[in-house]
Order: sequence, then structure tokens, then C-alpha cells
Amino acid sequence: MEVIKSWGEASQGKTWDALNVAAEQLRKGRKFALFSLEMGAEQMATRLAAILTGLDVDKIRKGQLEVADKKKVVGAMNKIKNSGSTIYGNQKLGNIKLTILKESLTNKPD
Repeated sequence: MEVIKSWGEASQGKTWDALNVAAEQLRKGRKFALFSLEMGAEQMATRLAAILTGLDVDKIRKGQLEVADKKKVVGAMNKIKNSGSTIYGNQKLGNIKLTILKESLTNKPD
């Protein structure tokens, strides 16, 4: 098992990097667990589907897709769902946020 932690200021690309790692794990048939304190699970899944399909995330969110592209998105979402992986967004983390933050701060590399 491999654990990758990433922290930094908001809007620095941490989640984007994590989603790209998750996409690579999916492509290899591996499971992953993804946690974010800044973004919801649904938003991360939508972005992950965009990475997997190569489609624009805004078009996916707005539903501005051709039929063939909709099928690609459904296929990507099914791949995520059926992979055995888990995405924990900010709304699911609730009370454990402080514990994670405290642990991250105490284990921060030099």
C-alpha cells in the first residue's frame, strides 16, 4: 500500500494532482482512497471523469455533451463506482477533519 499526502495553500493544484494519480490507478485496475478537505466527493468524481474521458469538466457539469460524450462520462463514472475505490469529500469528513489536520501538521516534513 502506498500513501501520498499533499498539503498547501488553497488553489495550488493539490486535488488536481491527486485526481491524476487516482486516474492512473484506475487505468491500472487498482483501488484508491481519495480525501479532500476543500472539495466535495461529487465534484471530485466529476473532475476524475473529465480526466478519464479527456472531456471539458465545465461541459460535463453543465450537461453540454453530445450523446457519444455522455456515454463516455457514464462509462467513466461506472468505472469509478465499480473500482472499489472511495472518494471522501469535505461534506463526508465532518468531525475527523481536525484529527487529519492535526496529524498532518505534526507529521509535516522539513
